[in-house]
Amino acid sequence: MTATVCRMPCSPRLIVESGGWIVAQQQMPELRASSPLELLALQRELPGHFRYQIDPREGVCFYGEVQHASVGADLQQAQQRFQAWLKEPSGDVSEEAVEMVLETTGCTWSRREQNWAIPATDECPREITLRASDGHLLIEVVLAEGDEWGEDERQALALFLGSAQKGLRFARCELEEHQVKLRSRIDPRYVETELIHGLSGVAVGCRLLARETAALLVPELAKAYLAFQGANPSRGH
Repeated sequence: MTATVCRMPCSPRLIVESGGWIVAQQQMPELRASSPLELLALQRELPGHFRYQIDPREGVCFYGEVQHASVGADLQQAQQRFQAWLKEPSGDVSEEAVEMVLETTGCTWSRREQNWAIPATDECPREITLRASDGHLLIEVVLAEGDEWGEDERQALALFLGSAQKGLRFARCELEEHQVKLRSRIDPRYVETELIHGLSGVAVGCRLLARETAALLVPELAKAYLAFQGANPSRGH
């Protein structure tokens, strides 16, 4: 079944969690019949870092978060920040603001034409890139890449990434034709307060997911993963 619904809930349930996070969550029963591949495609239309997470008990859930430091601990302010993601970003990405935040992290970074790059480290085993695109600042890391993927590999990757996304903060997984990426999209209006969370989310997610993601590009391992999860290899979800 091909899913056609793609929307951000108007009033998701807000939950205060440890670590200073306010999480927005809502079940999406209209997407229950969607495959993991379809969900990853649909969430590309969601703003910011919001994503669809596959939960074996609750089905498909919309998921996203803000930090107390950005909005305070007030749930009403958090709701207003979530609603702001529904609006188109305004203004251009400020290079000065980006570089000011990068300096505060203490990490090594460099300019690469119009982009920024942070080399791989023990904390993040892949290079992180930052670039302006479509009115946003994109923070990206390539988890794995390859020239040719079979259907089993794509299905296994989508199932794994869709289940793992709940554990991410301020980042989401994206499956492209030849690459698997972790990405955070920052509104130019909030670079000074939210860029640091996007960088952290992408780095931590990379450290947690890179090895397993690369392993699922091996056809035999992809088949085994699908079989273990109860999906039929070569037949999708």
